[in-house]
Amino acid sequence: MSQLDQILNTFTNKLVEINNYQIFVKESTKRSFQHYHNLKESTKEFDIGDIASANRLFTRDIENGELLTLGGKNNTFDDLVQTVELHNNKQYQWLLVEAYEAFEDYIDDLYAYIGWKDNTFWVAKDFGNISIDELEDKDLEWFKSRVQAKQGTPESIYKQFRIKMQTLTMLEKKNSQDIDYKFKIILIAKLRHIIVHNRGIVKNLDKFIETIFNETGISQNGQNAEKYKSNILFYIGTTIDPENIVLLLEREQELAEGFPLMTYHDRLGNLIKELASYSILLKNFTEKYLSDNKNLKKLVTQEEEYRKFFSSSNLYGYLK
Repeated sequence: MSQLDQILNTFTNKLVEINNYQIFVKESTKRSFQHYHNLKESTKEFDIGDIASANRLFTRDIENGELLTLGGKNNTFDDLVQTVELHNNKQYQWLLVEAYEAFEDYIDDLYAYIGWKDNTFWVAKDFGNISIDELEDKDLEWFKSRVQAKQGTPESIYKQFRIKMQTLTMLEKKNSQDIDYKFKIILIAKLRHIIVHNRGIVKNLDKFIETIFNETGISQNGQNAEKYKSNILFYIGTTIDPENIVLLLEREQELAEGFPLMTYHDRLGNLIKELASYSILLKNFTEKYLSDNKNLKKLVTQEEEYRKFFSSSNLYGYLK
């Protein structure tokens, strides 16, 4: 296995692990729903009221050791079902955080590897205070350490990929999946930030949307603005409590009113797959860029060469 393959496999193995956790969480949630449903049914014959559980939180006064009651909550069965659903979503949120942070590690390792193999890929300031002649003696670990010191990552790394690999910019937006990958990577990064720094709740939804539009370079008045806005809102719970929470639960929807079949949307799973697809594209482009075959390198450095080479294939109909 090549070093490039190892770098990619480290990341994709993490995604496989996260996918396994998602399946486990989903099945565990189903069992919890069933448990509370059965419990509710079993207590119907008893006059116990609506309260299914009562929880209290206590602590101790540091000065005198007195037991203090901070508060509590009485839960109905409906409350417990809602709590299970919110807990499911919170677990999904942190799985997305893991996936994106593993992706950033992958980007760092990939950038370090390219700089090690081809010093001209990096910008001069990435190397720090060192002469060109000294680079020949530096190993991959040294290049990794320089990436860790790089300012403005991962955005500055994405920028350099797009400068050096012209075709990447085209394929991020125009591809077989009809997905704007630059937009999706930025959206995932912003969702991750909200989860980590604000308990998964978007305080100012308009500002959140505006930030994503600005960073992706998409006009809020453009013809596709509503499509992009709808894509963002698909991952925000605007009608549930708490309002504007990062929403990653699966969604089932009727194809049409009265039609028996349903569409299934795996919010978290789709985002993870998009990270995987983009990571594979970067790895494949890196192989071509570093290839001794000049024609292969042209496919990633010159968009027109890529178009000419693949446009005759039915698999690349989006290039026409």
